[in-house]
Amino acid sequence: MSFTNKIKDELCSHVENNFKFDMGEMFALAKINRDYINKRFELLSKKNLNYTLENLSFATIKKKNNMKRGFLAGTFICCGIFSDPQKNYSLEFINSNLTDAKNLADILFSFEIDCKITERKNHFVNYIREAELLSKFLKLIGANISFMEFENVRIFKDLRNNINRNVNFETANLNKTIIAAVDSIIDINYIISTVGLDYLAGDLKKIAEYRLKNKQASLKELGEKFVPPLSKSNVHYKLKSISKIANELRNEKGDKK
Repeated sequence: MSFTNKIKDELCSHVENNFKFDMGEMFALAKINRDYINKRFELLSKKNLNYTLENLSFATIKKKNNMKRGFLAGTFICCGIFSDPQKNYSLEFINSNLTDAKNLADILFSFEIDCKITERKNHFVNYIREAELLSKFLKLIGANISFMEFENVRIFKDLRNNINRNVNFETANLNKTIIAAVDSIIDINYIISTVGLDYLAGDLKKIAEYRLKNKQASLKELGEKFVPPLSKSNVHYKLKSISKIANELRNEKGDKK
């Protein structure tokens, strides 16, 4: 399954429990007539049985953040294309007219997501190529599972590229360093997304914060952040403890790493 379809499937089963988000999404979905879009629209209509879209317009949508978030989710379901992050970073929206493209650009810009517009085969395409903005977009529309998958890929690619540029040692050691760092960051991000960083106590919280801020740091460098400094073995033990906590949370929730 493509990454685009993964996101759309997640959004189509997504429950925000937010009326304004639903209205924004329905407003976007109402613009296009396709079977899987109609099913999502019908589900939202039943959920918000006593409300209609008669009084909604772009002007109304633009005044409420949750409506804008819902509109972005619905627009992505309708006409969004997200590239495989393993290959490149790209998000596009295919619009039939320039007015829709400009309205979409305005809403994205209100969340500090800058997009470009180009014309292609009688359509107007909004596109974004920056990884930070793509990550922000996924979080904004409530695609949390896809957000985590995207972030994990991005972290691995960034670490690999940075280490390749700055460190010259055997490939086996390089991969081992990358994998260990990425595993720790994935576990820390999972804890943050489920129970929050405050779930970790004392030095475990500190080492998690240091690891997120210093993705390329060695165990020795992480240990030197403490006063007094921690040994490499002590840092390794604390990261293993964080991993154990993350795996316990995954088991409780039935999630996979």
